[in-house]
Amino acid sequence: MKSILKLRTLTLGLLVIVAIGACNKPAGNTGADSNIDYYTCTMHPSVHSKTPGKCPICSMDLVPVFKKVASTNAGAAKGDTSAKPERAPTLAESPSANAQGNKPGEFSVPIERQQQIGVTYASAKRRPIQLSIRSVGVLEPDQGKIFEYVARVDGYIQDLKVTSPGEQVAAGQPLVTIYSPDLRSTEQELANLLSERDRSGSSRATLDPLIESAKQRLRQWNVSDQEIDSLEKSRKASDTLVLRSPFSGIVEEVPVKQGASVKAGDRLVGVMNLSGLWLWADFYENEVGLLRIGQQVEITLPAFPGKKFQGQIGAIDPKLDAMKRSTRVRIDLGNPEDQLRPGMFANVELEIDGVKDSQFRWTLCCQRERVRWFL
Repeated sequence: MKSILKLRTLTLGLLVIVAIGACNKPAGNTGADSNIDYYTCTMHPSVHSKTPGKCPICSMDLVPVFKKVASTNAGAAKGDTSAKPERAPTLAESPSANAQGNKPGEFSVPIERQQQIGVTYASAKRRPIQLSIRSVGVLEPDQGKIFEYVARVDGYIQDLKVTSPGEQVAAGQPLVTIYSPDLRSTEQELANLLSERDRSGSSRATLDPLIESAKQRLRQWNVSDQEIDSLEKSRKASDTLVLRSPFSGIVEEVPVKQGASVKAGDRLVGVMNLSGLWLWADFYENEVGLLRIGQQVEITLPAFPGKKFQGQIGAIDPKLDAMKRSTRVRIDLGNPEDQLRPGMFANVELEIDGVKDSQFRWTLCCQRERVRWFL
């Protein structure tokens, strides 16, 4: 009786072990799994794996790539044992693709994956090829509209009409008056020559060159023709020299003080006209070939947000900076409202028309050939 009980207990234990082993045994591949060719990453299609898991590069979940069932079945039906499953496109098909009714071999990327990748959509349109070149620069005064008075005769500052930078001056307005004994002696010499010529009419041909030489010496000392004409009429020499503004503008610098002594070569006062400014911008060496003198340029400044200014290329520096691999380009722009000031930063944008610009077409052709050779 005891032996029979032991036999039943042993038999029951064996049945339990067999049942547990049957539960833990992995199930065979389903029909859906047999259609999976390999697993890959939507971000890194070069990753291939026979089992699901994580991408070793970005740790994203691998998605299955299915075999082309249609072509496989067709080959099997014809008895062609060499038929092999074709590879899917580079981007893998997600598990939800088949559920959406995609054909075998097609793929679709879920919305979540598209957002991670950054996929955008746009309508294809036929339009001219245009290239936009951008740069930055700094405004500077037009060097042709700056005039600096330099003392050409020794003397003293008798009267200083302007005292600080930024003062507005009109054309012909007095800027500074200089007392100079040398000036008086030269003007007296001219007055004496004029009086001698009037007294002796026979020696007029001899005195005319001397008179013209004295006038030229006064012009070199910044004495205007109007003051020389006044001297010819009055025959009275003066020991003061009045320097006047050559054009309307603003005072740039006044490095002297009233009553100070000056010598020939000392800077007295500078005036500049800001009706037109220069903008110096740097362009890289691969962009210089697309630039032409006279091209229109669009300019924006942080000081005037939302406002655009128009300028044109006035000069291209032939030298190239060896360190920055760029060259300087001068852009001329008007300043009729006196809004722009030297030293302001500016953003430059230049549109190149690919149809009209032969250099751009040549560059584009060279780039296409490089890509073709690389592929």
